[in-house]
Parts: sequence; C-alpha cells; structure tokens
Amino acid sequence: MKLRNKAGIVLVLIIIFNLNSVSGIEVLPREMQVKTGTIKGKTIDEELKSPIPYATIKIRGTALEVMSGEEGEFEILDVPVGSYVLEISGQFYAPIAKPDVIVKSQRITYVEVELKLDIDLQEHEEVEVTADYYGGSYQQTQSLTSFSNEEIRRAAGSGGDVSRIVSGLPSIARVNDQVNGLIVRGGSPVENAFYVDNIGIPNINHYPVQGSTGGALALLNVDFIKDVRFYSGGFSPVYGNRLSSVMDVNFRDGNRDELDLQLDFNMVGFGALAEGPILNGNASWMVSARRSYLDLLSSFFDVGVAPNWGDLQGKLSFDLSSRSKLSLLGVWGDDKSGWGRENSLDLGDSTYGFHNASNNVVGANWFYTWGTRGYSQTSFSRSYIKYDIEYFDTASQDPLVSNNSWDEAYRLRNVNYYKINDRHRLNFGVEVSRLGTHTDYFLGAYIDVLGNPVPEVAIDRRETAEQYGIFLNYGFDPFKKLTLNLGARLDYLSFNQNLNLSPRLSLSYRLSNRTSLNAAAGVFYQNLPSLLLFQNEKFQDLKDPRAIHYVLGISHLLSESTRLTVEIYDKEYERMPLDPVQPWLCILDELYYNSYYAYHEDLEDRGKARSYGIEFMVQKRLARKLYGLISASYFRTRYQDLSGVWRNRVYDNRFIVAVEGGYKPSSSWEFSLKWNYAGGVPYTPFNLEASSEVNSGIFDENMINAERLPAYHSLNLRADKRFHFGGSNLTIFFSMWNVYNRENIAFVYWNTLENKPDYEYQWGFLPILGVEFEF
Repeated sequence: MKLRNKAGIVLVLIIIFNLNSVSGIEVLPREMQVKTGTIKGKTIDEELKSPIPYATIKIRGTALEVMSGEEGEFEILDVPVGSYVLEISGQFYAPIAKPDVIVKSQRITYVEVELKLDIDLQEHEEVEVTADYYGGSYQQTQSLTSFSNEEIRRAAGSGGDVSRIVSGLPSIARVNDQVNGLIVRGGSPVENAFYVDNIGIPNINHYPVQGSTGGALALLNVDFIKDVRFYSGGFSPVYGNRLSSVMDVNFRDGNRDELDLQLDFNMVGFGALAEGPILNGNASWMVSARRSYLDLLSSFFDVGVAPNWGDLQGKLSFDLSSRSKLSLLGVWGDDKSGWGRENSLDLGDSTYGFHNASNNVVGANWFYTWGTRGYSQTSFSRSYIKYDIEYFDTASQDPLVSNNSWDEAYRLRNVNYYKINDRHRLNFGVEVSRLGTHTDYFLGAYIDVLGNPVPEVAIDRRETAEQYGIFLNYGFDPFKKLTLNLGARLDYLSFNQNLNLSPRLSLSYRLSNRTSLNAAAGVFYQNLPSLLLFQNEKFQDLKDPRAIHYVLGISHLLSESTRLTVEIYDKEYERMPLDPVQPWLCILDELYYNSYYAYHEDLEDRGKARSYGIEFMVQKRLARKLYGLISASYFRTRYQDLSGVWRNRVYDNRFIVAVEGGYKPSSSWEFSLKWNYAGGVPYTPFNLEASSEVNSGIFDENMINAERLPAYHSLNLRADKRFHFGGSNLTIFFSMWNVYNRENIAFVYWNTLENKPDYEYQWGFLPILGVEFEF
C-alpha cells in the first residue's frame, strides 16, 4: 500500500481543516491584570500510598510556600500563570522536585506528590540531600523510565501517543513509524503488556493488529494520563504473561472543585473533554469524545481514501472513606478504513478492501490503604476486541483474507503491598481470567513466502479458557545501602494445561547518594497469541515461549535534574514456535512481512532466540529552561531455526541513537525536537525468477534475513504557544514530522500489479497544526 502517497493526502486535509479552525480565533489584547490559577494536591507516602501530613510545598523561584494538612492535602492560591517546579519535603522523607507544573488562568492544577522515606534522615545522620527529580520503585530500580503527562503531550513527533514517546528510549528498535508497536530489546510487539489503573488492556491503539499489541495511533487520550512507567526488562512478578516489557499508565481523577471543559483539534481529529465534581466533592467524573475528520473532508475533496475512527473514554472516582477509593473506567474505540479497487489502481496498491475494528475495556478498581502497613488494589474488568477485515488482490480480485474474529476477557486482579518493618516488605496477589475467542478466519489459496502452495483455509472455532496466576515478592534491605527483591509467580492456562513457575530476582546497591548499581534476573513466560494457538487442536501440546532476562546497570545523577544510566542485558528465548514447512522463518516475527498470521498446519516449540546489548541514556528533566533525553544502544537479536542455523530477527537494527528535548524561553513559548537514527533492519530478498513466474513474493532461501534496508533517520520539530485569557486558555502548536523528508523504507514487498519487488515507505514530510481551548 503506498502510504507515503496517502500521507500527502492526509497532510492536505489536516492543513485545510486546522487553518480554517484557527483563522476564526481572535487573540485578545493583553490585560494589565496578572492572570492567576491555583495549585492543589496531596502528599502521600510512595511506599504505603498513605497521606503525609505537614510536608512543605514550595514553588521554586517564588516566595509561595504552604504546608500540607493532616490528610496530606495542600492548596496554593493566586499563582501567576506559567510553568513551575515544586519543591516538596517532609520530616524523614527525601525531598523531591516536581517539574512541569503548568498553571493556567482561572484553572486548578492538581498535583499528587509521592515522597520516599529516607532511613538516613530517619536516623538523623548527616547526609547530603538533594531534591530527587526521578523517584524510584520499591519493586524495581533497573530498566524503568517514567514520563509525566506534560512530557508526553509536548513531545515532538509523538502526537500525544505514549507508545511513540517511549520509542525514543534506547531499548526500542526502529522499524516502521506508520505503526506504534513497541519492539523492546529485540522482542516482537506481541511481547508487551499494558495496564491502566491496575486494569489490563490488551491493546491501547486504534486499528489494533490482531496477535500483536501495536496499531496505527493511540486510543488513550493523553489529557487523561497522569503519568506512565515503562519497564523494559527484569520486571517484578507483579506482572506476568509477557516476555519483554510492561507499560503501567495512571489516569488522573477529574476536577473535584469545578466544571472544566476543553475542545481540541489536532492531527488525530477533533474532540471534547469535560470533568467536574459530584457528591459535594467526594467524587469526580471525567469524559472525553474524539472523532477523526479526514473522512468528512475526503468526500468533499473526492479523495476516496480516509480513515474513520472515534473513541469515548470516561472515569468516575469515589472516596468511599479516608482510606478507600473506587474508580470506574471505560475506554471504547471504533475504527473503519476501506478503499476500493479503483483507489488501489490509482495508488499502485497490490491489495484493496477494508479494515474495521472495535476495541473496548470497562472495569473497576478498588484501592484501600492499611495506614502504616500497606495497601491493596483489586480490579475487575472486561475487554473485547472485534475484527472485521477483508482484503482482495487488486490484479486478480481474488479474496486474500477475511477475518471476523473477536477476543474477550474477564479479569480479576488483586495486588497487595505489606510493610513488615523498615527493612522487610511483601508484594503478593492473584489474577483470575476467563478468556473467550471466536476465530472466524478465511485465507484464500496462495503461495507462501517459500514457494509452497497453500490451499484455501477456513477456520470457524470458538474456545474458552481459564487463566490463573499467583505471585509473591519479598523485598528486604540486608543493610542500608543494599535492597534485594526475591519473588516468583505461578501461572496456569486451562486450554493447554501449561503450568509455569517464574522465579525473579533484583537488587540495588547504593554506591553513594548519587550513584547506584542495579541488577536483575528472572524467568518470563507468555501464552501464544490466540490467532495462532487456536488454529489447530494439536497446538494444545505446544509449550509456552520462555525468556530468561539478565540485566546489569548503573545509574548516576550528574546533577539534581540530570541522570545517566548504562545497562547491559541478555535475553535468552526458548520454546519459540517454528513451522517445519517453513523451517527457516521465525513465526512470531511473521506480522512484519504479513499483515496477519498465516495458517500453519503444524508448529513445533523447538525454536530459540537471543537478544543482547548495551544501552546509554542521559535524561534531563525541566529544572529551568532546558529538558531532554539523549540515548544510544548497540544490540543484536537473532533466532535459531529448525535446521540449527542462527539468523537475524527482522528487528535487528544493531545501532540506535536518539536525541529529543526542548527549550522554554518563557512561560508562553516552547520549542522541542526529536531526532532518531537506527541501523537498517534485516530483510530477505526475493528469488526474482521464482517470484516473477507466479507473480508472488518468494524468498531466496539462501538469503533469509541476510540483506539490510538503508539506515533509518528522521527529524521532528514542534513549537507551542500558550494564550491565557480571563477565564479561558488557548494552546496552539505547530509540528513538522520528518522535516528533511527522508525516504525511510518500511519493508520490501512484491507488487502484483507490476510483477516486481517494490518498497513500502514510512512517513514523509508532514506538517501538523493543533489547537486546544480550555474554558
């Protein structure tokens, strides 16, 4: 599909629509009166999640300072609009700095601050104390990066997509920027888990890819997000059934003091957000609705190709008591995209058809704090993804694939934290899931990539299964500078009766107040994607893929706001599925060169793989005017086929470099950039003679993943301007993706219209204008 040409169409529509939207805005003259807002919030113990009374909250660079109340609440009135850093300290707690606190005219900015108990301060030792910009985790110190709402919103080239901002980390490979599937430390996009408020979400994207966790663009509204924690390896037994990574997203609560409204237009569409208090401020609500507009304009401009998507998200939060809170969450997405044969002929596409999907999650999370001993979170949720997909060959008009499948899951998840004393603690919990799937899948007769004829296949199968998990993590400090975590989880899937034990270990040794040495090792299992697992009853005998992680790193604070981390890792895979008919191919990487999993008559769990590398990252949080992240990595990811030969996986960039950051010359202006470089990924060239004979791409069996595409690199720029009026606020941003229009190749495919190999290109130059209006 010539998506680069479609990007030009999208570009024209976006510019026309957004320029028309902005042209009607009249910028009011600056008033003499200083415009102000309010900062409200709460100070809580990072470990116990209980309130911290009498903490000091100060706005850096001003004389504004308050103390939190008995329940940790605080309020700072009449704060001039702008961007601030809060400095927070409490008795026996390590002080922290909270950057990117944005104060808007006549609005309330809510800030929840977590402070970490410092044993050295508790014992009244004379120690050097600096404000901590990064925080940590009692469960994990290595392979963890966190992002605030503002860091996600303003990032150049991210479009408010949490997956795209994470892609700047050294652990993420660069393969195709048209989709946002995360390739973490050499693993495929299927290997990642996502949680929102303790609720598991199978896929957080519009146009979700079945059998993967990627998609085209973000489903989650960035204005709902409070913060994100991303674990790229060695994560604790609290998380299971994933081989590579975990993204843990926290949604904020709605405003409990007043009604707030917001309208926005940007690259992904237009939308509205509303929030406010209920039950006299003891509860809050928040809801947003968004819709794409390209399909509305495409009929006017007679383009013929445009996506049509929409989403609805909401959250209700209730304080049941001073210790107990109930949150109700709902996320719904509906996606439609289709193009006819005439469009494909005009664009030179080899296929035509439609790709529709609906994706929704509803759930409740109950939080209860035990005061000075710990807390508990219990969630119950239902997730459902429905696919409605049909593709046809443009030249022959033969049906290629029809998919009317759905996946459903009911999940109960309980996570507990118990503090035995200052040096010993426990994490424990259970997970119970009821899984259902309907595989309604048709593949027309075709010739596979190794030249094997595959007859027409139709699968219509329903399956249900139960999934159980139990986990325990014991953390203790043998002495003041050392923290150890020993844990394990036990998982069972009724469909194949696989029972997996996953022991895990992590440690952190504090060399000084600025430097720590961190390490982790563990075993990780994951069930096969349902689209593979339920293709054949014989696959019940397959063992679950397993990965063993080894991570060693060092973290050093270069300054209070700048941190250097260096990590080396080794990830050993076993029990990977391989097809004896295609003995040289890695099945879990199949979605890279196919838009769907092919049918496999037989699979064996004898495959092995290995990923290893070294990563460097310097991250600077906004202390004054500059912020940024510079990262680099060298890695290899390979697999062993059924013939015993080790081959490159399709995600093997080898070299990755990323530079991103920004400059805020004033409270109303901000400029940011993002530049990525990655080595070319491996690909398999076609056997030209065999492919031409049947007009279908057939790999050269002697060159499996032996060639490489050209290196990837791209520069994204962005500028933000804020306007503050008497009772409203306006933000306008202008962003440019792929500024110098680098022709990055996504992959090589066989063009059946012209009977020759061709290239699928990634995004070209794309300017984007966006508007957010709050009132």
